[in-house]
Amino acid sequence: MTPFAQRLARLFIRSIPIWSLATCEPQCQRILDFRRQVRVKEDVMICRIWHGWTTPANADAYEQLLRAEIFRGIEGRRIDGYLGIELLRRADGDLEEFVTMMWFDSLDAVGTFAGENYEVAVVPPPARALLDHFDSRSAHYEVRQPRGDSRSPP
Repeated sequence: MTPFAQRLARLFIRSIPIWSLATCEPQCQRILDFRRQVRVKEDVMICRIWHGWTTPANADAYEQLLRAEIFRGIEGRRIDGYLGIELLRRADGDLEEFVTMMWFDSLDAVGTFAGENYEVAVVPPPARALLDHFDSRSAHYEVRQPRGDSRSPP
């Protein structure tokens, strides 16, 4: 495959979140196989992880705010290289813990989302009002084994 074709393929394949392929029918296996073929050394996925805690009384309102406004606002920015977000929630003693896992195709894309100091948490004022406390910084990880891709890359 020519370098130009590889670049086009990466741009197309990156637009399909790997986790959406995990439960797909067999035809998605072709996409996963193709994704492995065009993977190159600089083709890295980044996971941005952040934690926040609310009181149980604020937990449902906070989750609704995330789903109805904040996540939709992020999607609406149409950030090149933004691949999606996941939300986790659990009881943690007297509080409710929330974890967000955001997926990007590069640290440049993270910087487009979060700004020059990309490790600083992005917590809008309405969310701050519902949170008891939160991490002031997000952690960023290179994804070494994408979900739904149980085989080793070639």
